[in-house]
Order: sequence, then structure tokens, then C-alpha cells
Amino acid sequence: MFCPKCGALLPENAKFCNRCGASAPSVPEASAPQPGLSPLPPIPDNRKHGPGFVAGTIAAAAAVLALLAIFAVPAIVRAVNPRIYLASCLRGTLSAYAEDWGKTADAIGVKPLFNAIGTDCMEIDYTVKLDEVPDMAILRGAGLEVSAQFDLKNRQAAYQAAAQYGSAKLGTVQLSLLDDLAAFGSPELTKGKFYGVHTETLGADLHAAGWDAEGVPQNFGFNLFDLIGMYRNPQDWLSSDTRTALVRETAGLLDNAAVKKAGKSEQMVNGAAETLKMYTVSLQTNALAEYFAACAECILTDPQLQASLEPLALASGMTPAAFEQKLDGMLERLDADNIAADLPEQIQLRLGIRGRQVAFAALELSQDGEPSAYTVELGVRDSLINALTITAGRSGQTLTLASAGSHEARDGAFSDKTSLSWNGESVLELTTSLDTKKAEDNFSFSALSANAGVPFVLCASGAVRISHGQLTAELDSVQMQYAGQNLSFSLDCAARTGGEIAFSADDPQILTDMSAEELENLLAEIEGNAKQLILGLLQSNPALLSPLF
Repeated sequence: MFCPKCGALLPENAKFCNRCGASAPSVPEASAPQPGLSPLPPIPDNRKHGPGFVAGTIAAAAAVLALLAIFAVPAIVRAVNPRIYLASCLRGTLSAYAEDWGKTADAIGVKPLFNAIGTDCMEIDYTVKLDEVPDMAILRGAGLEVSAQFDLKNRQAAYQAAAQYGSAKLGTVQLSLLDDLAAFGSPELTKGKFYGVHTETLGADLHAAGWDAEGVPQNFGFNLFDLIGMYRNPQDWLSSDTRTALVRETAGLLDNAAVKKAGKSEQMVNGAAETLKMYTVSLQTNALAEYFAACAECILTDPQLQASLEPLALASGMTPAAFEQKLDGMLERLDADNIAADLPEQIQLRLGIRGRQVAFAALELSQDGEPSAYTVELGVRDSLINALTITAGRSGQTLTLASAGSHEARDGAFSDKTSLSWNGESVLELTTSLDTKKAEDNFSFSALSANAGVPFVLCASGAVRISHGQLTAELDSVQMQYAGQNLSFSLDCAARTGGEIAFSADDPQILTDMSAEELENLLAEIEGNAKQLILGLLQSNPALLSPLF
């Protein structure tokens, strides 16, 4: 019970308020129900409908609306902001495309090989044996065995090539790479001794040695492992700040673009008619030119990119000052006004959406009153990667690249047919099939081209096996036909992870440390060893002379 004057809580059966002295409210006595009458239902407690009840009701309603938004957001985004919807579709398409090809690599079994590059030692071996050579019967039975090992993590590699004729070994050449030390040798020609150079200081070493190095800059040099590492991770060329700036510039370009919904329409996508949600994106030439200029400035002034490119420039003989001047000249040429002069007057992009993925894109340009169009048709209804068509057309001329097949490699079976055509006439056709469920005769490849009316044909078949980070290929029949001439050979190839470098030239003789007389003696020694090798082979294998007569 509460005081009617001050609102203080009163004790039970109190007659006065202890705080203000006001009389306590009287409590009516409960009356018994009258005979023959049902008791009245209890009066609802209005306190249940206070602020707590209202807040709970609002929370429940919000939850229901959130569930509805989960299902309705694509439609909402399409209606409210088509730009955001298209950007989401583009990102989703690129992500799904890469993911699906990753699943194909898993299905075939080659993903462990790809993942091992750069982290594990890799070894590749292949053997080629000639069966039929046009107008050169003497080469029938000749072959080449090659072994290549590379370990990018430990910056070392070894290459070995051995020539053979039938069962006779003709000789072996070896190349060893250890960081910037490149050395060559041969068990037969140099008697196992290695000779090398330092690639990073090659230009300076040549000039210091007094060699005839005219045209070779003093600062010429390179490191093969540094170059491979740079090209393996192109995403590291740009700093995070530059990448953020490029995203910001792209967003600004889209903000200036005119995006319109074009309704649903039927569009041919890789030979099948599909109903797609169509959008048009119109870009102004000036806005596009300013975008390209801003992106060029972001990229060319990026210190991380300059640090990556400068070693290549210096390796070619360019001085640091010349390199900086080269970058400045590129920035001047990539001014917005200069770019705008080369851009078409009208640029329009049409996009067709299948689900939430881009299925069709057409870039339509107009320059000097002459229209041109570039189209991309991506996937089919049940697969994003099973088909791809790219077409470029201008002035009545059309170039088309089309690829279709079972690219998802379901159950380990992969197939593809890729064609390149010019104005509807086939230029090149490539056909590939691989069934990893079969151990033998599971691979075939063919290439057909007609250049200037002269057909070229390449066919190969055999067995390809992939398992546990190892790939082996035994192609018993490889045939080439050109201008009525036939060339046939066999090819065995293997690629595997793990192992160790077979040999290394730890202490080679540096060529630039040798005098002119020592170099002449080395060349004479190699020539003499080659003659002895040939004579010894002919004496021990007289059958080698038979093709000459």
C-alpha cells in the first residue's frame, strides 16, 4: 500500500503515513460470492503492460523483421541501391569462380603440388625419345633425359640434361644454382669440375676481369630466386595504403556512374537462352580518365612497388637516377587530359545477373563514330566454370575464345574443348580429357590449327596418374603433323614433392677470376674431351654409324 499524498510505501494495516502524516487509504473487505452466481474473472494486472512489456514487444517485432530482411535483402538492395547490389554480385562471382577451380584441383589431385611450390623441394623429370623425324632418319632413336630440382625456400636448384642415342649415353650437362652462384659442369666434358659466376655482380665482375664487356653495364646483375619470389606474389607489389586508395578511387568512379535497372530479358549465355536481371552502367569519359590518372599516380608512386621494380631496372643497366626519371615521364604521359584523348566518347557496360552471380557482361564503346563491343559469357545454369566465352568485335571483325566441358571434374573426370576463331573461322582448337578413375589410357590431348591454310596437328595420348603430391605421365604416342611432314616421339614425365637437391657446386672455379690464358685452356680442354667422347662412343657402338650410310 502506498501513501496517496507522497507515494511512500506504507506498512500493512497502517492508518497514517509515517513520512507526511496523511491518512492511509482504506482497504475494502472482500465480499463472498453470491449463491448461484459464478465468481467474476480476476481483473488483469495493468502493471504487466508497463514499459517492460512494451520493450519486449518491440524486441520481438524487430526479430521478426530481421528474419524477413534476411530473405528480402537482395530485393531491398536492388530497389534502393543498385550500385551496392552489383558490387556485391561482382565480388561474389570472382570469389565463387576461384573457389570452384580450387575444388577442381582437389578433385583431380593436383592441389598438393600447387601448395608445395615455394615451401617444399620439387623435382621434375622427363624423357623424350624420337621415333620418326622428317628427312632426318639419323635422329631416329635419339633422346634426352632431363631432371630439374628446385627449392625456393632454401634458394637452391639443380638441373641435369643427358643426351642418349638408343641405349648409348652421349653425355651429361649439369647446372647448379645456390643463391646468386650459378655454376655448370659435366662428368664427361669438365671431368666433374664446376665453373661459375655470381649473377648479382656479373656486370662489375666482367669489367673487373678485363673481358670484352662492351654493352654490358657495370651494375648489371640479378638474383633468380628474388625474381621468382617477386613474380610468385604479385599481391605484395603494392602497399596496403595503395590498395586502399585504389579501392577508394574505384568506389568514387562507381559513384559517378549512372546505374540503371533494365528489367529481365532473355540472353544467350554459352549457347543456352537464360532469363537474366539486366543492368546498365554508363561512364563519362572525363570521370574515367581522372580515375585512370589517379590510379596510375597511386601505383607509380608506391614505395613498395618502386622497391620491387628497381632491382630489375638496375639489372638491365639503368642507373637509379634514370629509373626515377623513367617513372616521372610515365606519370606525365598518364595525365588525365592525355588519357581522355585516347578514350572513346561513350562507354556503357551491360550486366546480366543469374541468381547473385554475373553471367553476362558486355562493354560497348563508341569512338570516332565507330562502335565496338566486348562480351563475356560466364558459366551455365548449374556451373560457373563449365563454360566461358569471350568475344571482341570492331569494324565488322570478330575474335572469339570459347571454352566448354566438364571443368568441375566430378568423380575425377575432367574434359575441355577450347577454340579460337576469327570471323567465324576456326583458328585453333584444343581438346583435353582426363579420367583419374582409370589407371591406363586415361589422358588425351589434341591441337588443330590452320595457319595460312597449312594445317598443324598435335596429338598425345597415354596415362596420367596423380596421387599423394606426385604426378606421372606416360605418353607413349605424341605425333606432330605440319605441311605433310610427321614427327613422332614418346614422353615420360614426373613431378613430385620432397627429396633433396641431387648435387651442388659448393666450390666452383669462378670464371671472372680466371685469366685469358686459363679461359683458353679451359675451352681447349672441353673441346678435346668432346672429341674423345665421340670417338669412344663410335668405337664401342659401331651401330651409331649405320644411319650415315
